[in-house]
Amino acid sequence: MPVGLTVLDIDTDIINPLNGTSVTVSGVPIDAPTSTPAPTQGSNLAIGTNAMSSIVAGTANIAIGEDSLKNYDSANENLGFNTAIGVRSMEDTTYGDYNVAIGFEAMKKNIGGQSNVAIGYQSLGSSTLSPVPFGNDANIAIGSQSLKQVTAAAGNVCVGTSSGEQVSTGLWNCLLGTAAGQLLTTGSNNICIGYQSAAPTVTTSNSITLGNSSHTVIRAAVTTITSLSDARDKKNIEESKYGLDLVESLKPVTFEWETRDGGKKDIKDLGFIAQDLKEVDDDYLGLVYDENPEKLEASYGRLIPVLVKAIQELSEEVKQLKNK
Repeated sequence: MPVGLTVLDIDTDIINPLNGTSVTVSGVPIDAPTSTPAPTQGSNLAIGTNAMSSIVAGTANIAIGEDSLKNYDSANENLGFNTAIGVRSMEDTTYGDYNVAIGFEAMKKNIGGQSNVAIGYQSLGSSTLSPVPFGNDANIAIGSQSLKQVTAAAGNVCVGTSSGEQVSTGLWNCLLGTAAGQLLTTGSNNICIGYQSAAPTVTTSNSITLGNSSHTVIRAAVTTITSLSDARDKKNIEESKYGLDLVESLKPVTFEWETRDGGKKDIKDLGFIAQDLKEVDDDYLGLVYDENPEKLEASYGRLIPVLVKAIQELSEEVKQLKNK
């Protein structure tokens, strides 16, 4: 046996110790949850001062660390299956079930959330998750302070330090990368991938953001994005009137990037100015995305049907000239 190590043979049941309710190993108490009335519980493990100290019902809970699962009683549901590892992890949880919290103050203020996973310092830590519709379940937060401020959110997946840190009531967001979607609050169904990738605004829903403002290239094995275009999913179909007249009103320019956030500087490019496009834009064209008025964005791909129509009109004019 290595020098300095001692084999400790404890002939006791940790859950129901033979003598008393606590076993101390090297000064660390290993406690059986004690409370009155007599608990209806089984297979629970508590290690640390005040760990799982309020339990009256519940099964297969593990609390390791001072004040971990401190207020958990499960009296309303008699379920359990929580794992809380870390000082004050899941400290305020009273009856949430099927949760995993690992890290200092991970899921600290959760009340009744279910099926959540929080791994990292204060991940889901300031949340006040409670049983309201679409407000307490199935969040995954991996990374220090990821999903830190959640109050009533569900189905969010955040991976990376501070990812989704400010989300309060947003639903079904997927935020991957350090500080991905960090400022998002109430927006739902967003995808942000990459370091500091951000939705257009803190309340935006149904958007996808790849990368941050410093990226200059998107690479893939194909050159187009395929999307739904089935006639069975459309109505009021009419021949487009957007063609040559619109093309002639466009103002293509060359320029150098000088983004206000410093992401791009002195990079030469060719394109359009969003403010110019707004002068000809309408609900059908959708050339300018102005969810954030302070950061106008343009959808160049929307011009393809316009250019096709313009070519068709020019072709018809050429045919008429040939027939004269």
